[in-house]
Amino acid sequence: NQRREELMEKREEVLQERQEKMEERREKMQEEREERRMLINSGEGSPNIFYYSSEGKQKNFKIKNTIKISLPKSTRIKMDVRHGEVKLAENTKNLNANLSHSSLWAVTIDGEDTSVSAAYTPVKVKKWNVGQLNTSYSEE
Repeated sequence: NQRREELMEKREEVLQERQEKMEERREKMQEEREERRMLINSGEGSPNIFYYSSEGKQKNFKIKNTIKISLPKSTRIKMDVRHGEVKLAENTKNLNANLSHSSLWAVTIDGEDTSVSAAYTPVKVKKWNVGQLNTSYSEE
């Protein structure tokens, strides 16, 4: 009976130690979360971009950003593009696109659900099988 009491006391001590360690971990994680929130809110973690001209004159810099996306062939594409350039590779089916002040180049566009609305946008497609194209203020 005395042996059992000793084991029970030991068990309680171990449980108490485990609970204290868990509390310490929780507090530490909470502090780390708060630090991350402060960094995100302050904007210190975000990159700072500076443009410097050695000539001392004000210049306009053009920044080009390219996003390449790989999709399965059977994927329906829905796009809303402003001020960009869209190049579609190979066959595109069931495209739903709203384009403004951008450009569209494609090899083949197909699909009964295809709908392209282009404003101030040149559209170059080698082969257009099925679909609807609405343009306004587009020369090409």
